[in-house]
Amino acid sequence: MLATRAQQTIAAPGGVLECWSLYFGGFFAFGVLLRELPRLRGNAVVALCIGCGVAALWAGERTTGLLLTIPPGAVWIGLRSWPALRSAARFGDLSFGIFLWSYPVQQVTRLWLDPRRPVALQLGVVLLQVIPIAWLSYRLIEAPALRAKPRRRWRKRAVIRPSTVRPLAAPVSRAQALVTRLLGGGG
Repeated sequence: MLATRAQQTIAAPGGVLECWSLYFGGFFAFGVLLRELPRLRGNAVVALCIGCGVAALWAGERTTGLLLTIPPGAVWIGLRSWPALRSAARFGDLSFGIFLWSYPVQQVTRLWLDPRRPVALQLGVVLLQVIPIAWLSYRLIEAPALRAKPRRRWRKRAVIRPSTVRPLAAPVSRAQALVTRLLGGGG
């Protein structure tokens, strides 16, 4: 019965999986664009993108609206250093736990929550479950593992000994001589 219900919810239009799986590639590409072109990360450009995205969502253009709203907003928030974001570290690094547990929790949630519900509701329900699980995972597994990790002081040593490095001038001039000889120029 669970397998049948899971297949029905995965195929249902508007569910979390159906909605978001197609957008992640676009979110990633837009995020890379923002990373590579720092000029696009300014407050005015981000506000313009989000404004256009909200207008597109209001006009019924879901894909364009989400692509213009989520990546610039996420990059803009991520580049800020707000007291609330800095103080969140006191709870530990939950990022790996959220990454690890979000998919299983999302799939179980889809079994009992109607997939036709709004995406914001589905996301909220999943986050309310995942964050405490990620915190427990950090406190009970990750933090003890990090404390048990051996702490060695590594000596800094040269990767390449200076005596093994050849000057580039000799091989380049030999290559130039060979190319010149093959092309029929000089001696």
